[in-house]
Amino acid sequence: MSNTHPQQPHTVNSANQTNARTSSLESIRNAMSLGVVGAIAAILADVAILKIGRVFEFSEELLIVKVSEGRNQSPEVMQRFYEGLAILDYKHAALWIGTAGAMSGLLFGLALGLMRQSRGSLVRGAIGGMVLGGVLSACGGLAGNGVGENIVSRIRMEKIEVPVQYAMLLHGTTWLIVGLGIGLGTGLGARTNRVRFAIGSMFLGGIAGAAAGAFYPFLASVAMPFADPSLTIPEGDANRVIWLGLPLVFVGLTLGRRG
Repeated sequence: MSNTHPQQPHTVNSANQTNARTSSLESIRNAMSLGVVGAIAAILADVAILKIGRVFEFSEELLIVKVSEGRNQSPEVMQRFYEGLAILDYKHAALWIGTAGAMSGLLFGLALGLMRQSRGSLVRGAIGGMVLGGVLSACGGLAGNGVGENIVSRIRMEKIEVPVQYAMLLHGTTWLIVGLGIGLGTGLGARTNRVRFAIGSMFLGGIAGAAAGAFYPFLASVAMPFADPSLTIPEGDANRVIWLGLPLVFVGLTLGRRG
């Protein structure tokens, strides 16, 4: 007769609970680690934006208008000047926010690859995060600047202060698309069910980015009451780091928790 005894139910339950706690703690550690990566990415992105600066310039004709401050210029020339100025703003928003997204996607992809302990995951996540994060973030810059040009700027001409909901729309739109790109790109580093995982990461990254971007105007109004939170790209290093850091940390916490 065999002496083997079936495993007791309470032993199985205890093992399952231990595994669940271990998995939960690991998930929290990963989330916190990627949140720190998001904060580092925000600081590096701010430095990169400052180093890049304004690389696009007016044409010679419009530069003359700028230097003369519009004196003795026809309405048609001034109209072309303002259109040219708007185009430069779109280009710089795409460049600066695209750079921030590419850098953040690269860092998140590397960090997630290390957490998964997989070289293939690291390479796919880093490249996907940099490329898709950069491309969609540039699109986010264009979309956010579109909200700024077509909605916020018009409200600013009518009111002394732009109502907070318009600033929320602007930054929520921008960071929604940035989060989608970073989530999709880094999600390609998953070891199994890659497509499904990437799509899930894309939506979670987008939600986290949109929520944090929309919250930025409230935080800025408390932390920096003299700053204007309704600009597409905030002015001032500290203000800009908050604008970059809040959504990138949220996206990092979300993607890190997902693993």
